[in-house]
Amino acid sequence: EAKEILRGVALSQDQFNKASPTPSCWMEVALVDVDRSEQVLSVAEDLSNAPSVMGVLGHGSDEFSRAAVEVYQNKGLTILSPLTMSLSLSSTKQSMLKEIPYTEGSGEMLDSYLTQMSETLLQYASQSLASPPVVAVFFNSDIDYSKRMKDRFIAVTEDKNIKVTPLDITSDLPTTAGGNAENSIVSATQSGANTAFLAVTRQRVSSAVALSKANEAKGKPLIMLGADELYGPAILLEGKAAIENLVLAIPW
Repeated sequence: EAKEILRGVALSQDQFNKASPTPSCWMEVALVDVDRSEQVLSVAEDLSNAPSVMGVLGHGSDEFSRAAVEVYQNKGLTILSPLTMSLSLSSTKQSMLKEIPYTEGSGEMLDSYLTQMSETLLQYASQSLASPPVVAVFFNSDIDYSKRMKDRFIAVTEDKNIKVTPLDITSDLPTTAGGNAENSIVSATQSGANTAFLAVTRQRVSSAVALSKANEAKGKPLIMLGADELYGPAILLEGKAAIENLVLAIPW
């Protein structure tokens, strides 16, 4: 994913520099590697205060990225990320940023993707189980994209007359160390679930791992499903054997 973005940046940089009306004015690109944590805000402040930085490309849709986007907006620095969908110029020639919420036009493409993802995972569950799937959706109420995945998945299950129970794991599995994933698994099985959809984002990989381990400790009563947000080395390193049966829907 990151490599694809970098290829696009490199192509645009090359095209701009070859067509630059001022030969001595070339576009230079600096790469910044930062985890999805509070460190993002510090980097955003540093970039915003650097006079040579004309714009920023990157970030995700997590809460730290949202806070970073606000930093760029307040400083008047152009930012293009999944949270920023269009740019325009003000009368003073300064870049102006417009943020389009998920609920507006750009959300149609996202909903289409999430619908296909949900249908793919439900098809897998139906083929893997001897009885119809009954789903528990684990999500974080404090993360917009997690709630969006949950809502779209529930909409698809309801269209298929599949029983589904949403379970907010924000209190059982906080961002700090600790929490009780077993409570969440027990709640799921008590609701009659035989399948779990982990509607969690990349910054909550530890929650997905904790749920997978708790499910394994309980004798694997749930088929564990997830989205591409969990695709990456972090869940392999943290989860190890516990996530061997975790099935993810990847768009490529």
